[in-house]
Amino acid sequence: MRKSFSIETVVVVLAALALLVAVFAPSAARTAFASENSSEEVKNSSEEVKWLPEPQPDPVQVAAEAQAQAIVNEGTKIENRSVGGTKSAADGLYLATEVNGVAFQAAPGSTLTETRVTTLDTDPKKSPAAMACVNNAAEANGLVPGPVIDIYVQKKGADKLQDGSFTSMGTVALGLPANFTGGTAYNVVVVAPGGNTEVLPATLSADGKSVSVDLTQLSDTAKAAKQLTVSICKAK
Repeated sequence: MRKSFSIETVVVVLAALALLVAVFAPSAARTAFASENSSEEVKNSSEEVKWLPEPQPDPVQVAAEAQAQAIVNEGTKIENRSVGGTKSAADGLYLATEVNGVAFQAAPGSTLTETRVTTLDTDPKKSPAAMACVNNAAEANGLVPGPVIDIYVQKKGADKLQDGSFTSMGTVALGLPANFTGGTAYNVVVVAPGGNTEVLPATLSADGKSVSVDLTQLSDTAKAAKQLTVSICKAK
C-alpha cells in the first residue's frame, strides 16, 4: 500500500532532520584528554592519552532520518510522477496516492527545470474550506467529485527554495483511480487560497485511465498562487 503524508509531516520531518544533524553529528576526529595525575612523571616524556568511546547514534536522529528517507523514496517513485508513460517535467516530491500519478508539462515558451512541486492527498479534515468549495462547485455544475489533491509549487533559488507559481505550467495529467474510471465526461475543480474556485474541462485519454487539463486556462489569480487544491470530477 502506498503511504500517505501530510504537508506538516514533510516540512517538520525534513526540518527536524536538518537540525538534528547539525546538533548531534559527531566530529570527524576523536576527542582526547591528558592524564590529570601531575604528581607523577609521565613516562617517555609524553602524556597519557585516553580515548572517548565512539558516540552512539541518537535515537531521535535515527528515527527522523528514517522517516525523511521514506518520504523521499515515496515521493520520487516513477509511478507517482508519471502518467501514461510520460514523466513529469517538474522535479519534487510526488506524494499524492489518491490519483495514479501526476505529470506536469511546461507552457509553450516556458520551462519547469527550476520548478519543484509537492503533491499531497487531502480531505475535509485536512482542508475543510477548500473541500467545501470543491463540493459546492461540483454540485452547481452537475459533477461528482472524485480524488482531491493539494499541489504546492516552489522554485529553486540561489541557495534555497522559494515560493513558486503556476505561471509556467502548461498541462497536468492525472491518473484516474480504478473506482473513478468509466465516466463520459470529466472536469477539474481548482481552488486557490482564499476560496477562488474555477472549473476547467479535462480531456480523457484514449485508454480511459487518465485526464489532462490545460492549466493556461486558469485565471491570473490562480496562476500566481503557490498552492492549489485540485479535484477530478465526472459528470453525473
